[in-house]
Amino acid sequence: MRYFMQAIEDREKYLLEKVEKIRQYKLNELSDQMNSLRGILAGLAHTNETLVNCLDLEGVDLFVAKEKGLSQIEYFASMYKSLQPKDDSISFVPPNYDLIEQLKRQCDVMPASMSGMHSLQSVGYPLALPMSSSSSGVTTSADLTRSMNSRIVNYYDNNHSIMSLGLEVAPQRGIGQAIAGYWLSVSLKPTRDPVPGVPVLSFAREGQDEGQVSRPWGLCVDRDGNIIVADRRNNRIQIFSNEGKFKSLFGSKGTGPGEFDLPAGITTDNYGRIIVIDKDNHRVQIFTPSGQFILKFGSFGKECGQFQYPWDVAVNTLGNIAVTDTRNHRIQLFTGDGTYITKFVFEGANPTKMLKGPTTPRGVCFTTSGHIIISDFENHRLIMIDGTLSRVICAVGREGSGNSELNRPSGIVTDDEGRIIVADSKNHRVMVFSADLRYQWAVDLKSPGLDDKDRPSDVALTPEGYLVVLFETLPDTARDNASHGKQYIKVY
Repeated sequence: MRYFMQAIEDREKYLLEKVEKIRQYKLNELSDQMNSLRGILAGLAHTNETLVNCLDLEGVDLFVAKEKGLSQIEYFASMYKSLQPKDDSISFVPPNYDLIEQLKRQCDVMPASMSGMHSLQSVGYPLALPMSSSSSGVTTSADLTRSMNSRIVNYYDNNHSIMSLGLEVAPQRGIGQAIAGYWLSVSLKPTRDPVPGVPVLSFAREGQDEGQVSRPWGLCVDRDGNIIVADRRNNRIQIFSNEGKFKSLFGSKGTGPGEFDLPAGITTDNYGRIIVIDKDNHRVQIFTPSGQFILKFGSFGKECGQFQYPWDVAVNTLGNIAVTDTRNHRIQLFTGDGTYITKFVFEGANPTKMLKGPTTPRGVCFTTSGHIIISDFENHRLIMIDGTLSRVICAVGREGSGNSELNRPSGIVTDDEGRIIVADSKNHRVMVFSADLRYQWAVDLKSPGLDDKDRPSDVALTPEGYLVVLFETLPDTARDNASHGKQYIKVY
């Protein structure tokens, strides 16, 4: 009876754990659907506002605005259709009594510890083996054991799938986009000008006025083509048109909602929300496309969901948010509403003695295959991590200025063909790699008006595929550069 009781208790524990997993899975699925629906509503409101503002347009401009609005509405409609709830059911499958009768007809049964016991225990079936003589034409104990084990295991394997409905399904993997939520493919164009390294557009001088910046770091382009900048030392976010004209700003120095202490990384998601790394406040803040505060998450510390000087942020097509947590030597993954999912910690051990120190993740982006790439600032390399944050796939680069060599890599972005574009800051260039991190080409950024103290910190792509580069200068030279009229955002 002890064998039977133990088998029943094990089976009960297994089924209760499975039901709990199903419950957690459904709760997470419903939460994701609610977040997506909120995002769709926010996107529709933004589209409606844009269309209302276009009522005074005429001719071709009105036609273009209408087509763009229609495309956005169709995009949100397709997303809504994909969010329709699916009903899952849990059903009970009674035991196979025919199998029991067959066992009874063989001979008397008794518990035994023979080969095959582990297989029977693994499915929670009572351990019972027939005992018979081993003579010619008579089924032996070993033969019957193998037969029964096979039938029992196959029976449970076939029927367990019913209990797994809605549970053991590979989760959908979000991928990276050059511009989150943009409905066309964006492909990097090496240059817009026949003279490499010479920008076709420059703006954002040093200063504190509207349209001026002070030691900016983060840069992104939204789905409308606007260029959004984390104006770090001015503790604010500025939005420019695709022609470099100042449009708006929001934020100020402080610790409250909508206030910043040296903001750094910045990106937008599928719904146009602006996600900002509030670096020295050790948190992430999310805003509407017009700069209205929505929510914040994170605090100083080492626990899951806490940060020590986070630096950059990226979003995939599922709305998951990846954050580089520099002083904790890790990256963390969150849902679109800031709920912690998982993390990957880069070990500080350095058995090869080739690295300068622990991994210092700075720039981050999702790839078109769903992986995550970070720039290891102090160790001059790029690291590709599985999208589930479970393992390192590869690491490339070393200190230097040659092909495939890096010197303080910083901001990073992907185009929709899988290319990885990295700001190689101390080498004053942008490096372009293939999806598997093979070197392809570099864009030399040394040009008149810039010197060795002006280094590219972040990169982005316009909808047309043009390269946008954000430069920062050393803190002791920022004031001197203001008199020289340097401009720190350039389009190539």
